[in-house]
Amino acid sequence: MDQGLVIGGGGAGLTAAISAATSGAAALILEKCPEIGGSTGMSVGSFTAANTSYQYRAGVNDSIDLFIEDMKVANGADEERENKELRRVLAENAGLTIEWLSSIGVQFLGPTPEPPYEKPRMHNILPNSSGYITALHRECRKRGVQIQTSARVEKLLRNASGEVIGARANGIDYLARRGVVLATGDYSAATDLKAAFVGEAAANVQPVNPNNTGDGFRLGSDVGAVMLQMDRLYEGLRFPPSKLPDPIKLLPSHPAVARIMRFVVERLPKNILAYVLRGALTSWVGPNNTMYSSGAILVDKSGRRIANEDSDKELARAVAAGDNTGYMIFDEALAKKFSAWPNPVSTFPALHVSWGNGSLE
Repeated sequence: MDQGLVIGGGGAGLTAAISAATSGAAALILEKCPEIGGSTGMSVGSFTAANTSYQYRAGVNDSIDLFIEDMKVANGADEERENKELRRVLAENAGLTIEWLSSIGVQFLGPTPEPPYEKPRMHNILPNSSGYITALHRECRKRGVQIQTSARVEKLLRNASGEVIGARANGIDYLARRGVVLATGDYSAATDLKAAFVGEAAANVQPVNPNNTGDGFRLGSDVGAVMLQMDRLYEGLRFPPSKLPDPIKLLPSHPAVARIMRFVVERLPKNILAYVLRGALTSWVGPNNTMYSSGAILVDKSGRRIANEDSDKELARAVAAGDNTGYMIFDEALAKKFSAWPNPVSTFPALHVSWGNGSLE
């Protein structure tokens, strides 16, 4: 049987291998880390999609075109650079992907409102983001996908015609007659690539996933791939991780646990639900920009305002240029405003945080 090769064992890589296997190819995943999961396994676990069964049950009337219009809002000044064809592919297939994930055992809570967007589209995985990896890994085993961890790819292999026919990892050549998929994540942990394509000020901004060192970009570039929009890179701030144990992250990602949790969570009052979610999500999300537009400022440990709060990028770079710590300052009125629905304190709309003496608890 012809073999397809997937480089990277995160959510995208696992899904690509499952797709190859269901199309009749023997699929092999090469993952450089000791464990699979990638950024997907580290994420909050939210999934934005339109036209889902979850929306239908909640009585949400949505459409692909409305979804795209909200994406335009998110793009802001960068809308002119958008790849509109790929955006429509994303919008049209996100809901189908939710349904497919549900069919292999992933449980979602939602849809949750996403201010300022028009419709509730955020679907949140239960019990935590490891549920994606558990379900995808289980499906890989079912489909006969092979996974090799601690297998960092050193180079792509080409034939005499220049076609990519495989990859070399740990000195071993793996051939792939059915194609090679690069699913290695971004380059947010590659200081050299960030400095070269985005600028020196961005180089020290901390990445979400320290393993995203741009492997796929380097491998592709070495065999003649063209890299586009390399100056586009997420640069933002996150709340510091809690020092307390994370009860939601500790829950086993078993389908039975997810079903029970969904049954219970869907019946919780909003204030109790917010309390349950708060500790698990605070370390994985960033401050909502509307807090700044409402009057909050960001300062360093000496109390000096460090950047224009209108720009996520400038805030992240200013914090990175110091000791990687910033402090949000605001008054009691703003604290009260962002302690009540529908104003989220974070980029995760369902999260509301208690405030004491004007500081984040």
